Amino acid sequence: MILLSCNACCYRVVSVDKILTEFLGSTIKFPKSMEDSLKAHLDKNLLIIVVDSTDCTSCTLQNIDMLKLYRERFMEFDIRILLIVQKKYKNIKSILDDMRIDFPVFYDNSEFIVENKLVDNPVLHTFLINRKKKVIWIGSPIRTEDSWNLFCQMMKKVIEEQ
Repeated sequence: MILLSCNACCYRVVSVDKILTEFLGSTIKFPKSMEDSLKAHLDKNLLIIVVDSTDCTSCTLQNIDMLKLYRERFMEFDIRILLIVQKKYKNIKSILDDMRIDFPVFYDNSEFIVENKLVDNPVLHTFLINRKKKVIWIGSPIRTEDSWNLFCQMMKKVIEEQ
């Protein structure tokens, strides 16, 4: 069930396996300042996309744009999409507005990235957490048709368990 983002090719298999194993099932921690703003979303499953300087910005924006097409399906699974952007990218909001993307954007001064050990690991910059803030999926669920089908199967089971 673990999928890798477009930057996965930059990491050796051994280190990726170790990173993914440690991250899957871990509990995500939000900085206090961010958690206050997130209250309306924390009772949902959250697909989090972290926009950071180590990422290919055009790849990230393309993925975000494609996620719009799946919005209704995500809603069926009680999933909300959140963007966490490093503060130095304040202009990204205008880019997203131009693209007609209205997912909530939360700015981070690297606390979120450091606290959750996402530094220099673009593989971990798209992931899904459940209502208990546990990572249950890594990577973009819409990367391929197979990944989307697998993701839907997993989410049906997650919903049954809630």
